[in-house]
Amino acid sequence: MNKEKICLKTIKILNKKIINNIPGFEVEYPDQVIDWIPKSIIDEYYFDFNNVPFGIALEYCKKGYPIRLVSWDENLIVRTQSVLINSDLYYLVLCDNNIIINENWVPSKFVELLSDDWQILEKNKL
Repeated sequence: MNKEKICLKTIKILNKKIINNIPGFEVEYPDQVIDWIPKSIIDEYYFDFNNVPFGIALEYCKKGYPIRLVSWDENLIVRTQSVLINSDLYYLVLCDNNIIINENWVPSKFVELLSDDWQILEKNKL
């Protein structure tokens, strides 16, 4: 069974909390509901927006989230722009360093594609 992971940006972890000898976390959802989630569920279904593989980062980038490598300057981000051509949807991969915008970006090194330290940034980073 293919499980899609949910990003931790959708919940806010408030405290570590043990209930019935089960370690877990008290969390707050975007609608401000407070709940408790076992650590095993967090580990299996949730992930942080930091240190993700390029493939996961690119999928979020296609949804409008800017991405960057942890090692890059904090102002350098990669984002996508969707373009419809003859009823086919294409994505332009753009680089934005707050000076040059809409510069086509391609990985400068193959190691960037294999890296597991991509960050997915907030949409308002644009």
